[in-house]
Amino acid sequence: YDAELDRIDDEVRKVRIPWAYAEELYQLRLHIRYVRDELHGRARPRTSDRP
Repeated sequence: YDAELDRIDDEVRKVRIPWAYAEELYQLRLHIRYVRDELHGRARPRTSDRP
């Protein structure tokens, strides 16, 4: 999966967008990192909103 995630991340880095969409692109890159961390068991433990 690492090679595929690297390929996706590389493609996303090449995307040129208007500044108005910069936050969405940033969020996409964060989600790619999150998936990578999940696959490697490095994701932060989830916290529940319930008491």
